[in-house]
Amino acid sequence: MEQRRDAVTSGYATLSWKQAFRQLVGQVGVYGFGNALQRLGAFVLLPLYLWRLSPEEYGLLALVGLLPFVLPQVILLGLPTTITRYYYDWTRDGSAANNLGVIWAVATGSALTATVLLDQFGESLLRQTLTQVPFEPHGRLGLWWAFFASLSLCPMMLLRIQEMGRAYVMVSQISFFLGSGLNAWAVLAGWGVVGILWMQVISSACVGLLLSGWYLTNVAFQCSGSHIVRALRLALPLVPSALLEAMASRADRFFLDKWISLQEIGLYALANQLGQGVKFFYDSIKPAWIPFYIRVAGERGDARDFLGRAITFYVAALGCVALAVLLFGPVVVEWFGKGGRFDQALPLLPILVGGFFLQGLVPLGSMAVLVAERTVWHLIIQTIQLLVVIGVNLSLTQQLGAVGAAWSLLVACGVQAGLYMGVGQQVYSVRLEWPRLGALVAGGAVAGVLAISFASAGIAVKSLWLLAYVGWVFGVVYRRGDFGLSAGVPASENVRKA
Repeated sequence: MEQRRDAVTSGYATLSWKQAFRQLVGQVGVYGFGNALQRLGAFVLLPLYLWRLSPEEYGLLALVGLLPFVLPQVILLGLPTTITRYYYDWTRDGSAANNLGVIWAVATGSALTATVLLDQFGESLLRQTLTQVPFEPHGRLGLWWAFFASLSLCPMMLLRIQEMGRAYVMVSQISFFLGSGLNAWAVLAGWGVVGILWMQVISSACVGLLLSGWYLTNVAFQCSGSHIVRALRLALPLVPSALLEAMASRADRFFLDKWISLQEIGLYALANQLGQGVKFFYDSIKPAWIPFYIRVAGERGDARDFLGRAITFYVAALGCVALAVLLFGPVVVEWFGKGGRFDQALPLLPILVGGFFLQGLVPLGSMAVLVAERTVWHLIIQTIQLLVVIGVNLSLTQQLGAVGAAWSLLVACGVQAGLYMGVGQQVYSVRLEWPRLGALVAGGAVAGVLAISFASAGIAVKSLWLLAYVGWVFGVVYRRGDFGLSAGVPASENVRKA
């Protein structure tokens, strides 16, 4: 742990924009690649799923997949987030090893207890929540998949915040090849959804236990009362907010489970999976973006200008990825959808891509809330979003089915992004480049409408259209002298706290 102190003290304080941007791009390349490997399995296996699974089976798999998405942050009490926020503070005062050890012990103990209780007594609760998912064996396998997946969160947070790129990529490679290989084996062997769930449990357990073993070699277990109290004060409000966020982002599945068939759920899940190509992008950026944002905010006197410019680049890249998914997502379905049985999912794709683009704007505000240590806003915003989700799903999904669920997601993501951007600017404002951001959003909307209008065009035409759009985006964001900013000065008080 002592080896990390030099990296903490050097930081971003004296780097020029050019140097800091290169460092960020380097970290995005390393961590983005690693995170991409971890999540790539779902996209690599998608053609195989389309080929060997029916829409009903794909719908059942999508419903069970809610459990490892919803449960981990809740059963871990939100404590992995404290590693991201306080690691550098703890390292500076020499308490990192002890605090990390206590956090792991409390989080893992809580997760194991909750999983055992749900395994033994949660059947009726699960049946009421997911009416089309049999508890035995599907629900039970989903619970243990969620538990073993939760074991990876604390170690992965530590790898990210320590900027241990090689280790992160190594773990990502193991996770990708093990998970994808086992899942492909289960599908080709004809084991169906149950076989896939068993492979998810096995691969998550292998990776989670491996990471936990490494994590425990870097920690101790002497508790510092004041530090743990501060960590819990940050983390506990995140538990209900994490649950609300998970419920809000996956509420469409719960409503669809009540009102439409597994076949329609499978079609919706496919369109959602394709649209998540946009989410796949910003999830790959976040491992580098989070420590970058925290360190810049705490170490540079010009942090607000610095971060505002970085946000422009981020939104530009996000728009390019959204257009690429919109253009080429249908090609995947047309090539691999056996007998056209998944073609009805395609009209949902543009709506869902728009929703995930808006969701991609959320980290721009949520990071400001985290830096300012105003995490109660997470709970407030997630509560509002959940109420919006419930309202729009009750009015749209029940009447329009999968189409209503897609529009509900778009509306909910728009509300979430707007709230986080507004609150983020209040608690820790950065100088956003509004003219450029407005041009990027308006131009992206026009490009998306044209892409939908020419959906039947060939791959060559779509490729040229994407390249033209990328060139236009570069013209919008480029500014002569961008990389000539002088070196920063150490920050004295960049974070405005309540």
